[in-house]
Amino acid sequence: MKVVNSKADDWDQHIDEMLLGYRVNDQASTKHSPFELLYGVKAKLPIDLEKENVVDVTDDFCASQRRSSEGSVRGNSSAIRDTAKENIAAAQHVQKLRYDLKHAHPSYQVVDSVLKYNRRRETRMNE
Repeated sequence: MKVVNSKADDWDQHIDEMLLGYRVNDQASTKHSPFELLYGVKAKLPIDLEKENVVDVTDDFCASQRRSSEGSVRGNSSAIRDTAKENIAAAQHVQKLRYDLKHAHPSYQVVDSVLKYNRRRETRMNE
């Protein structure tokens, strides 16, 4: 989605919106959003509040106080983080398999000619 103007000189005004979008969307490797991994609950966006006809702030505050006193936020977030670790390990395994399919290790024979790169030539002074 393009949000900058035709000159692309107002990109810095949209950083907050882009960061919010990144932080609340599920990531492919973890299968969770960064917000959910940090706080242990799904983010509640303004569109979610519109779907709920009436929002009672005191009930929401009391529920968050109850969750924090019971320790369910900590327990829930650690369970979410554990599943995220498992998802990351599975994603890394798949990425390694894909990499290994496309990149074969070089095989050299004793009589093969190879080029040797001399980095010192580029870093020498006065040449």
